Amino acid sequence: MERDPYDILGVSRYATEDEIKKAYRELVKKYHPDNFPDDNMKKLAEEKMKEINEAYEYVTRGATNAYAGGGSSYSASQFIEIRRLINEQNYSEADIKLEAINASDRGAEWNFLKGCLMAQKGWFLDANKYFETACRLDPANAEYRQAYDAMRNTAEAYTRGYRQGRTSGRGFCDDFCTAFICTDCCLHCCCDGSGGC
Repeated sequence: MERDPYDILGVSRYATEDEIKKAYRELVKKYHPDNFPDDNMKKLAEEKMKEINEAYEYVTRGATNAYAGGGSSYSASQFIEIRRLINEQNYSEADIKLEAINASDRGAEWNFLKGCLMAQKGWFLDANKYFETACRLDPANAEYRQAYDAMRNTAEAYTRGYRQGRTSGRGFCDDFCTAFICTDCCLHCCCDGSGGC
């Protein structure tokens, strides 16, 4: 499927099952081929319905793939709950729920959320690793990429500042603080309650 199935359905990738079903029903009513008496329009409607049905199939049956990087039995709603906990700054409960997930279910979304938790603890090198894994498992996800880019800059500044601080006695705080502020801004963009963590 070339287009994002969530875009086709007109829903957020964090939409509830009810929201997804409602959007699907509305699209079926709008584009059902029986609504178009003209053969050319009917053919276009059939193609559109095929696209809508494929998107719906992907989102409902394949939702775990989007969240876990494939083959997961862990439900999308559970990841949404973990995002809510992180957004409410209930980091310990979010981490408990993440760690309870089987290793086979730890895909892109799991790694992204773990990266958010590591960043909140100030463990930037670990956060960078988790964000990188999330991007590798779901390279088209802009949210994962934004977090990874910001965290990579922080991790590089941390490492560079640590080396400079050991040799010159200065530079660490400037580089680290600048990178930390950048990362903090990024995480607020990702975690502002508008579908982010």
